[in-house]
Amino acid sequence: MAAFFASTSDDTLGQVTSGKRYWSDGTNVAGQQFEYLFDDIGNRLSASSGGDETGANLRVQAYTANNLNQYTQRTVPGYVDVFGTATNTSTVTVNQQSTYRHGDYYRAELSVDNSSAALWVGVTNVAVTPEAFAYDADGNLTNDGRWLTPGMPRTGS
Repeated sequence: MAAFFASTSDDTLGQVTSGKRYWSDGTNVAGQQFEYLFDDIGNRLSASSGGDETGANLRVQAYTANNLNQYTQRTVPGYVDVFGTATNTSTVTVNQQSTYRHGDYYRAELSVDNSSAALWVGVTNVAVTPEAFAYDADGNLTNDGRWLTPGMPRTGS
């Protein structure tokens, strides 16, 4: 199912204040909702992103500016959005958590503790088992259940 941005808004200064992505059936694309709030002169006050399939539960980042209109800090929500596509008949888990599915699209929201330091988050997507392998007429692996790799002609050495 194709997705599109059907709703975007601008403020009086021409700054984008929201972008909402929807499926062709009109439902929200989970994890792809965006909202922005600015002060009178254009300083960003907050940015919200993510959202579930109903468009709710966006995660908010708050911005603080000084008297010179320089950003002095920003809060970063303790979560990571993971989304992608996988055949709609497959079961997808992310770090052993189930995912929201809409056709081939999947999304998971991982909670992280970033209260004391920036994080590098490891993510594991678990493949469906068993994985089916496929070969071309020459015996070259063309599909390992995860990657489709069209066979290249082998050259002798």
